[in-house]
Parts: sequence; structure tokens; C-alpha cells
Amino acid sequence: MKATIDKIGAIHHGVEGSDEYVRIRTEDAHTPSQVKDWLLKRVYRDTTQEAGGYFCHRVTVMAHPYMEDEFVGVIHHQYDV
Repeated sequence: MKATIDKIGAIHHGVEGSDEYVRIRTEDAHTPSQVKDWLLKRVYRDTTQEAGGYFCHRVTVMAHPYMEDEFVGVIHHQYDV
């Protein structure tokens, strides 16, 4: 899938991580579930470090209400505490 990602902003949650908001524009996908699968494959990370290890197991994707080729994604960055 071809897509462009623009960072919108982030909400920091201290030692627990942050939520990164992105705008995703694509010509190939037209459902949030397609974009969610694509985005998670790009950002998925796991950790074997116990305290303080970074991981990313979740993303949220919402469709733009008026544009079929635009979505808002939330990348949930987390740290093992």
C-alpha cells in the first residue's frame, strides 16, 4: 500500500509513553481496518528489556468523515514500567 504520513502532534503520558497522532493519505485503501493493519506493520516493536523497555503493540485508525483517502492514526508508544 502506498501512503504518506504527516505527524499532527503527540500527547505525552510521562513514563508510560505517548500517543502520536498522524494523518495518513492513501490511494490504495478505503477502510480503517486496511490502514490499521498497514500502520501496525510499520510501527510494531517489542522489547525484551524489563524495566523501561520501549514497545508498540497498538494503533488506532479513524476514517476522515469527508475524504475517502484520508485517515487519522494514533500510534500508542509505551514503556515497560
